[in-house]
Amino acid sequence: MLLILFLLMTTIPIIEIYFIIQIHQSFASFLGSGYALLITIGSIILTGLIGANLARNQGFKVMGRIQERMAQGQIPGNDMIEGLMILVGGVLLMTPGYATDLFGFAMILPGSRSLLRLWFQKTLAAKVKNGSIRVNIGSVHFHSTSRPQPNPQPMDPNVIDVEPVSESPPGNPRRPIN
Repeated sequence: MLLILFLLMTTIPIIEIYFIIQIHQSFASFLGSGYALLITIGSIILTGLIGANLARNQGFKVMGRIQERMAQGQIPGNDMIEGLMILVGGVLLMTPGYATDLFGFAMILPGSRSLLRLWFQKTLAAKVKNGSIRVNIGSVHFHSTSRPQPNPQPMDPNVIDVEPVSESPPGNPRRPIN
């Protein structure tokens, strides 16, 4: 994992610098070096500003959908994933460069974001199913069989799990304490 992170942190800036130089040179060939530099730097700043505004607007829309679903008692799973994608897309658009802008816009624009979310969900489900990703929730451990299995670590024998109840007069059922 550390090697992958190192490669990403070194190759992405190299790719970005390459694209910036290539685009600057293509503008300089017919505009002159001074104007090409202004256009290159201006386009990087402009995509950052447009991306920040777009991420903000899309983020508010998704946040509204999340609140609606939660008010209706539904789990906003897809909207949560899309919210995360908007966050990552916004960060990519704020990063100077053209390649990161391309990926950032793909994560922020609704049509491409939905396609990327579906791809991500299918990929994640396949990895959970084949066992390359394990999910731990409390004392339940999900294996590649997709069936809950008890956590392999034994519980502490000195811990007793109880549910407190209030004392009530005879004839009234006991109710849990809130």
